[in-house]
Amino acid sequence: MAIIKYKNLTELSFVTWMNNYPQTWHPSDMERFYIFARTVVRYRSTRWENPNFLRTKILAHTPNFNLDTLDSLLDLYYHLIRVLKSH
Repeated sequence: MAIIKYKNLTELSFVTWMNNYPQTWHPSDMERFYIFARTVVRYRSTRWENPNFLRTKILAHTPNFNLDTLDSLLDLYYHLIRVLKSH
């Protein structure tokens, strides 16, 4: 079995979160969301810090994403990134 090294851990975290039904607001889904946000801050992924960039990536991955849920999620994301960067 080969070992796979990912060069972009932020992208990997995003795909892991999105591939596991992020629209349910289930605690496990939210945990993957928080892990993604922490990964963005930890690896200083500046383009991922922009909620508009994230919106584009989410809609590219899941075109039928509920827009009300997306807006709520992006608001939460924006505040979460600000809090994580302040520590």
